[in-house]
Amino acid sequence: MVKLNKLTFEGFRTPMHTASVEFSKDLVTVIYGDNGSGKTTYLRAINAFLSQDSAYLESISVQSITCSYLYDEINEVVDEEGNVVDQVVIRENLPGIVRVEKYEGKYDWSDFEQSALIKTKSLSLGVERGVATTQSRIDSDVILNYFLHPRNRNSLKSVAPLRDSGIHELAEDMARYIRSWQVNSSRLKRSELKFDSAHVNLQNIKLENIEQILLDHYKFAREIATKQIQDALFNTLAVEFSDKKDADNNVSKKEFVSTLNRLLKYLPHP
Repeated sequence: MVKLNKLTFEGFRTPMHTASVEFSKDLVTVIYGDNGSGKTTYLRAINAFLSQDSAYLESISVQSITCSYLYDEINEVVDEEGNVVDQVVIRENLPGIVRVEKYEGKYDWSDFEQSALIKTKSLSLGVERGVATTQSRIDSDVILNYFLHPRNRNSLKSVAPLRDSGIHELAEDMARYIRSWQVNSSRLKRSELKFDSAHVNLQNIKLENIEQILLDHYKFAREIATKQIQDALFNTLAVEFSDKKDADNNVSKKEFVSTLNRLLKYLPHP
């Protein structure tokens, strides 16, 4: 197990700003602040740090990262094929610290890659408050009215091709472009629920999507469990009646029904 103690970003949204959080010793840490203070950005930065996402860290002006944490020393037990079959904890709550610095425009991840953090996994879920999740249809008339506003119309008069007819065509072209962009953006967001990465950060996730994931996993687990119980049932019946046959005992209908009912009670019911 790995538990973060303190995580500091030197350079946070501006090169001169520092953001630091000391995490609770309990299982839950509450990060609070005013709207726009950077709470969501900080959570994204945690995901970027753990997933070594240099591009996002660069976009929010991070210059260096310092992380202190606790970890357990684990000995992995492998089989003959090299697969990990068990983990044995040797020592618990060992202190660790990682420093990531930016040199000549690139982040040095060597310290991170030699730490216990390299094997961690995480899932971040968030909701973008105040951001519309449904598409808004923008009519060409809205764009046209913007261009025809006296303040903007005077500026456009200096552009030779943009006379009255040209402004109408430009407004229609912009409306078509925005609608096309919304459709393509929506298609990209449909594939948001992917868990291929060790550190997943999902924003604007819908409750029904989470519900569907849980239901799918439950149905799959239930099918596996049902098959295993059924196999165990038939194997037990085979052994039960095989033993009685070998002992030259006749299995009566009453004994058969009694044994079957006793085993059927362990099967899951819909």
